[in-house]
Amino acid sequence: MPAKKALVYILRCADRTFYIGTAKDVVARVAVHNARKGAKYTRPRLPVKVVYQEGPMSLTQALRREYQLKQLTRPQKQALIRGKLVVKMPRAKRGLGGAARSAENAAGRGTPSRRALPFAKAR
Repeated sequence: MPAKKALVYILRCADRTFYIGTAKDVVARVAVHNARKGAKYTRPRLPVKVVYQEGPMSLTQALRREYQLKQLTRPQKQALIRGKLVVKMPRAKRGLGGAARSAENAAGRGTPSRRALPFAKAR
């Protein structure tokens, strides 16, 4: 099944604050915001206008990117919108799955379990 595509967007509200969100269709999502059916944050701050968007990307990547952009300060968000700031996408979490990790430990490779360490606290 193909990954669902999503976009990350930044809205400028009527009171000059920013709202960051994720949607499959940004135009439709902004219409929902402006119809007072969107996020509680935007309802008293209408109308809203799209000032920045990124994508398409997988839904997981979009949600990670949304969180990353929400951590920026207001001046950093303004610089991003103006194109003066480049914020790299968060790296995907990759590694061995649980079964592969257990097989490595059983074979004597990899990190030993916590209980095998002499200084580990007893639970």
